[in-house]
Amino acid sequence: MPPAPERVALITGGAIRIGKAIVQKLSQTHRVVIHYHRSEKEGRALLDTLQQNGITAILQEADLCIPSHCTALIANTIEAFGRLDILVNNAGLWCDDSADLMQLARMKSLNLDAPLRLIDAALPHLTTTKGSVVNISDVAGISPFRQSVAYSKTRAAFLAKAQQQVLPLAALGIRINAICPGTIAFAPHLDTAARHRILAGIPLQKTGTPAEVAALVSFLANADFVTGQVIAVDGGRLSQIAQNERDTGIKK
Repeated sequence: MPPAPERVALITGGAIRIGKAIVQKLSQTHRVVIHYHRSEKEGRALLDTLQQNGITAILQEADLCIPSHCTALIANTIEAFGRLDILVNNAGLWCDDSADLMQLARMKSLNLDAPLRLIDAALPHLTTTKGSVVNISDVAGISPFRQSVAYSKTRAAFLAKAQQQVLPLAALGIRINAICPGTIAFAPHLDTAARHRILAGIPLQKTGTPAEVAALVSFLANADFVTGQVIAVDGGRLSQIAQNERDTGIKK
């Protein structure tokens, strides 16, 4: 049996969807901390599966909209494992512009404020390990969704704030990169017509998978000369939008 990994990864929103895939991938090379807030059942099932396979992992609950929970999550990680090598800011919230003010405020807190707090709290530990941060954002942060302007603004603001940290963190030996997924699998409620409309805007004519995002996170965790990158995983969607905008400009 190979020796247990020394490195430690903390994945927020790690119990379901993309976060779950990231946990599963990083658990091959790291001890993992699975953060959840409302997905306790899924988190415990994932933890049980990992432990049955001999993987060292713990489960941590935190409401990341509460500042003290962010600092406690980092502190609990260090208490459990003594180090932190990669922070994956994956937890996020989407709501459309018709949501009430309380929900919009929570979305801003989770998509923008919480990951910045987590980076600040993790900084001393990542400095020690010369670790890295991978932020899971959204293509809406690069090209905003018309029906979700508020959501897009939270994603764009976070990408901008994170980019401002690239050089200061590099001076400490810490790398920071971002992944912006496009359509990663279809939401179960979408009918056939809606799915066709989405595929029409994706040049590769297919959706992505959580495993593809997780593979990129794993690459960035080990790419010691890569920092400051914003990588879209979108099947060419942003290129299609840019081409449409150029064509519109020509017609004008």
